[in-house]
Amino acid sequence: MKHVLLGMMLAALGCSGAPPSEACGLKSTKPELTDGTLEATRDGASYRSDSGIRGYRLLSGRTNIAAGILDLQIGKDQDGNSVDTLINDGKFPICIPLNDQADGTTYASVTGGGTFLTGGTNTGVVAILGKDGEQLYGRFEFSAKDPNGSSTTRFDDGVFRLGPR
Repeated sequence: MKHVLLGMMLAALGCSGAPPSEACGLKSTKPELTDGTLEATRDGASYRSDSGIRGYRLLSGRTNIAAGILDLQIGKDQDGNSVDTLINDGKFPICIPLNDQADGTTYASVTGGGTFLTGGTNTGVVAILGKDGEQLYGRFEFSAKDPNGSSTTRFDDGVFRLGPR
């Protein structure tokens, strides 16, 4: 009887021993990348940044992840918690919606082929899955539009493994 009760309690708590298959609607598996790399599919074509300015900064009230033409400004997670605090506390996965958050600290911007930003109708998500030493790793996808609203760009299957800068 004790074993049955213990099994029921573990099942209720979700302690199956296996990691969830998704985080924030994205795969929860750790990306297989070399340190200092960000990869994605942009508008159907392969995009890779593994040289130049890239990495992350933990700033008070927001975190910045940059690689090549892509900049992820992530201030708050889906529950309104400060992303830098969650990273410092090791509370992964962290789900960050890229939408029209009123705090003005959470969005994606792209500076290649024009300037594009996420907003109310062009949204996405970042999942920070963990940290190996100083390397932060995760996944992302989003759609962004130019300030005039005349064109959009889309990043799918995005993965990163970046150190501090």
